[in-house]
Formats: sequence, structure tokens, C-alpha cells
Amino acid sequence: MNFSHIFLRVVIPFLVVVFLSVVVFYFFFRDEDEVVISDSPSSFDSFNDVSDGRFSESIVFLSNGISFNLSEFLSVADEEMISNVESFQFIGRDGSMVLVSQNFLIDAERVTDFDFFVVSEPGRTMPAVNPAYSITFDDLGFAVVLLQEPLEDTRSLAVNDLVSRTGVDRQKLCNLPITVGVISTVNDDLAEQELGLGYCPGSVSLTDVEVNANRL
Repeated sequence: MNFSHIFLRVVIPFLVVVFLSVVVFYFFFRDEDEVVISDSPSSFDSFNDVSDGRFSESIVFLSNGISFNLSEFLSVADEEMISNVESFQFIGRDGSMVLVSQNFLIDAERVTDFDFFVVSEPGRTMPAVNPAYSITFDDLGFAVVLLQEPLEDTRSLAVNDLVSRTGVDRQKLCNLPITVGVISTVNDDLAEQELGLGYCPGSVSLTDVEVNANRL
């Protein structure tokens, strides 16, 4: 028997057995707790994850049928484009789409140097009135800054304003990237904290904070 016959009848069958053994071992004895990294939007469930590019990919639809991703729209939009906004399709915290059918930018003041909009700041144009809060918007989401105490009442006013301007119900607002904070001149202890909308998971109870402060 020459070498080629030995190779065909012994070596090749041996290699096939080894290969099948490796395959069987992998499927039956691999670690079931193996971590799988997903690129799907549903894996981005925190504000920081969404703001790292996901939210900026939201879509702005104009009445003439043209659409833009949010980041592009905010950088090029003029007054005519803003007035023609028909709806927004925002990417929520959990990766799902949140439809906003009201044009909350129509009356907003654009800060051109930074591509963001002041959506609401009641009393801003009245010299004798200090605004209670400020709501701004950019390609990272909404930012609410509380400017007056009592903070719980001010936050409630800001949330109601957001609901009115966007047409999104209160529970769906929890899925949008919205940061809520307070300036240090109003409350230095809370100035570094994310306060939340009050009723969404993880929100800070401002009523408890103020009651405790009043007892001191």
C-alpha cells in the first residue's frame, strides 16, 4: 500500500472526525451566558447613549415632501424651512420612534452661533420679569433649566409647556432625551444633578428636597 492510499484511507477520515468533534463541542458545551454586543437601536436605552449620535439621526419632515436628518436640518434651516416643518420622527431613549406632529420650532428663537433653539422662556422679553424656566433644543434633545423656586412647581410648569408645544403626552416624553437641571444660583446643592421630569423613572423628588430644606 503506497502513501497516497494511506493518506486517503487514514489521515482524511481522522481529520473529518476531529472537525466534527470541534463543531459538536462548540454547540453543546459553549457558555450560554456569552455576552452578545448588539448594534440595534434598542440597546441604546440611556440618554447618554442616544445623544452619542442616535438622536441627531432623527428625521425632520417638511410640508414640501423633503426630509432631513435632525443634525443637518438644524445647521442649515432658515425661517422658511422652519415654518414648513410638518413633523419630527425622533429616536427615543429605547430606540423606538416618537412622532411629534406639532412644530415647536415655529416660535422658537434660534441661537445661530451654536445651532440650538430657545423653545420657551416665559418672560424673557420683559425686563421686569425673571423667567421661571428655560427650554432649549438641539441635536442632543431638549434641555430644561429651572430658574425659580419652588422647584417642583417650576418643573411642573415646564413639563406642561413641553406637552403643549410638542403635542406628546406625558408618558411618551419619558422616552425622549430631555435633561432637567437647575442653576447654582437657585439651588447650589442640586446644580450638578439630573432632576428628570418628576414622574419618569429616576427623577428626583424636588418636593422632598424643599421640605427638608425648610425644616433646617
